[in-house]
Amino acid sequence: MGAMFQAWDNRLAANETIQLSCLSLGSVRILHLPGETFVGFQLWAQRLEPNAFVAMAAYGDTGMWYNGTDQIYTDSGGYEQSWSFVNASEDLMKSAISELLVAGQCASDFTCSVDEGQGEVTLNWTAASGIDATDYEIFRDGGSLGTVPLGQSSYVDDPSVTPGSFATVEYELVTVKSGQEHPCAPRQCVAVFGGSAPATLVLNRSEYILGEPVVLTYVNGPGNARDRVAIVRRGDTPSDDSLSGNPWLWSTGLYRPAPAADPGPEDNTVTMRETNGTGVPYGYWDAYLLTNGTYTVAAGPVAFAVRPEGINRADFNGDGEVNLQDSGILATAWMAVQGSPQWEVACDISRPVDNIIDLQDLAAFTTEWLALPLESSD
Repeated sequence: MGAMFQAWDNRLAANETIQLSCLSLGSVRILHLPGETFVGFQLWAQRLEPNAFVAMAAYGDTGMWYNGTDQIYTDSGGYEQSWSFVNASEDLMKSAISELLVAGQCASDFTCSVDEGQGEVTLNWTAASGIDATDYEIFRDGGSLGTVPLGQSSYVDDPSVTPGSFATVEYELVTVKSGQEHPCAPRQCVAVFGGSAPATLVLNRSEYILGEPVVLTYVNGPGNARDRVAIVRRGDTPSDDSLSGNPWLWSTGLYRPAPAADPGPEDNTVTMRETNGTGVPYGYWDAYLLTNGTYTVAAGPVAFAVRPEGINRADFNGDGEVNLQDSGILATAWMAVQGSPQWEVACDISRPVDNIIDLQDLAAFTTEWLALPLESSD
C-alpha cells in the first residue's frame, strides 16, 4: 500500500494526466475508468447510449481509490470520502464520458464578455454539430433565460447590474432535445463587473517558526486612515477582550499611513511582531483586516500557525506524541482546502505548503508516526 501511495504521489507531482477510454464492439460499449468508480457514473453512461449495452471497467488507476459523485464529499457517515484521494470531479468525469460515447461534437469554448458601458454580457460559444439535439437553454445564476436554436453561437444578456458596482454573474449553456436535457455536458462561464472588489487578506505562508515575522498583504481595503490588521487566537473574533494589552496583535505602527502612497491606502503589506521583536507567540491564529479603528471586519479570518523550532509538525494536538488522536484530526481535515469548514492549518505539513490537506500531508505524517516528544529549541 505504501508503494501505491508513493507512486500516486509521484504522478501528481509530475502532473501526469489520467486516461479514460472506451472500447466499442458493435452495440457494446466498455468504458475504462479510473479508481473505484461509483455506480452513478455507470448510470450516467447508460443514459447517454440508451440503445447500446454499456459496461464499465474501473480501477484503471488505483491510486485515487474511491472515485465518487460529488455527493460523497458532503454526506455524513461512510468511509469512502476518507479514502478518496481526488477532489470532487463529477462534472469533469461526466464530460469525459460524454466525449467518449456521444457521436458528433458538443458545444464548446463558452465565454462571457462584459460591456461595462451598456451593462450587458455577450455569451459566445462554438456551436455543436452532428448531435441529436434541438436547442440550447441558457441559465443566469440558476434561472432560465429561455432557449436558442442549436446552430446559434452567441447571446446578449442584460443582467441589470448597478453601474459601477462589483458583481459576478454565472451563466450556463445546456444542450436540450425537445425540452429534455441532452447528454452533452453543460458549459459554464462567469461574467465579472468592475467597481469596488471585496477586500482580501493573504499571508505569505500558512505556518511560521517561532520568532519569524508574519507578513500579511491586503488589497482593495476600505481606504480609511485607521484601517488595521489584527490577529486573534483561532476561533476568537476581534474585540476588546481578544486584543487588549497585546501590542503585537496590531499591524506595525498600530495604523497604516493615511496618505496615498505606493502601494496605496487600499493595498498594503504589514508585518506582525511583538514590540521586543521576538515574533508572534506559539499557537494557531486568525488574521483580520479591520475598518477605520473599529472591530468591523473588512476581510478575514485567514488562518496560520506558529510553532517552536524542533516541535514535531505532526503533533497536531500538542500533547507531545504523534498517535491515533493526531491521525483522527488529519482524517477530519482530509481533502479540505484553506477557507473550507473542515480546514485545519496544523495538518498542512507537506513542504512546500500547498493549502490543501491531501496525500502529500499523509505521507509527511506517516514518517512521524509514533514519534516521541522533541525538545524545543527555544
